[in-house]
Amino acid sequence: MSCVQGDVDSLKLINDTWGHHIGDEAISHVIKHIRAALPNNHVFAGLVAMNLWRSYRNAVRTTPNL
Repeated sequence: MSCVQGDVDSLKLINDTWGHHIGDEAISHVIKHIRAALPNNHVFAGLVAMNLWRSYRNAVRTTPNL
């Protein structure tokens, strides 16, 4: 078992400049790329801030196999 920690730099700046809906899209984009890079038998999960969790739920609802 292994764990990796990450952070989306400048997310506050994105949210403050373009709004939370764009910040949510940026996080969803990052999540999709992480998920696509993992083999099918690996699990992507996280202990995250509310914005990331909301975006992840939205990405799961709108993206097959995520």
